[in-house]
Amino acid sequence: MLFSSTSNAGTKKKGVPPHRLGYGVTASIGAILNLGSMPLVYGIAKESFPSFEQKRMALTVLRGFGSCMLWSPYFVNMALILSIYDLNWGEVGPYGLVMAAVLTGLVVVFFRSSAFADDSWTVPEKEKETNPPVSSMRTFLLFLGVLLAASFLLEALLPYSMLTIVSVLALLYPWVWALARKQGASFAQSTWKHVSGSFERLYNEIGIFVTAGFFSVALRSSDAGVWLSEAISFLSQGYMILLIAWVVAIVMGLSAVGIHPVIIVTGLGGALSPEIFGVGAPFMAVLLLMSWMLGVQVSPFTGAILMTSHLMGATTIQVIRKNTAFILSAAVVLSLVLFVLGETVM
Repeated sequence: MLFSSTSNAGTKKKGVPPHRLGYGVTASIGAILNLGSMPLVYGIAKESFPSFEQKRMALTVLRGFGSCMLWSPYFVNMALILSIYDLNWGEVGPYGLVMAAVLTGLVVVFFRSSAFADDSWTVPEKEKETNPPVSSMRTFLLFLGVLLAASFLLEALLPYSMLTIVSVLALLYPWVWALARKQGASFAQSTWKHVSGSFERLYNEIGIFVTAGFFSVALRSSDAGVWLSEAISFLSQGYMILLIAWVVAIVMGLSAVGIHPVIIVTGLGGALSPEIFGVGAPFMAVLLLMSWMLGVQVSPFTGAILMTSHLMGATTIQVIRKNTAFILSAAVVLSLVLFVLGETVM
């Protein structure tokens, strides 16, 4: 059965869908919750299923997180790339959804090879309810669904970018929801507690984005950006498939040695002008989105890999090594898909 498995330890278990749930839920609610979706989905699986392979679940959740990066308006990579090329989500998002669908197909293909020889199954809790209440989860999914729908609707109706709409909604929508459910006071207390300690938790991320901003501006303002653009143009020789290959290789290569993808892609976005390569801005945006997603999954210092390492109880190098065949295949297949889209509809 697709995304199911059997246990070889103790009693034999029939096919169950925890990994399917892990990927599907991460690929959906992760579009809004970002990195926070990974431990949340892992926890949901522990509460919803009697037993599953822990390491394979964490790896599947990591791949679901990657699919969100290709299309979600609530991911920082989408916000930054749209702002670099002055695009609306509607000009890029649909192509990202196509790429995410292709990535999902690859997840299915690689599922059997995602097993770990030393994996362990979660231990069922004897006193756990067999049919836990789902009302809270339905409310949570409704909250996320309305937020996502409102984001797309407002971009279609208002003369503002998705970045502006997402920022305003992120501030106002939770308050509207809390007041509608008569939970304003408790939400205000939780918000203050979260904001008061947020800088201590996020100073590393703030430093990364400040560095990325300086790097991007430096490339735009100096000859380095022109040199980089001309170098990639020369190496690609006017062939779109070579342009894709070089950009993907640069981002993945630099990410693998520890440079955060946000720094690499922001710099490349500021240096690579679509006109020089004879492509449209939406094509270049999707190329950078795809490259960023691939870079995140091979860098030992990104939040997604660190979170997966924690959930697995393994080192980041072990996570990356296990994911290598999948991510290299994804790089090739997604590059070919983008090439076809670029030659036909973009």
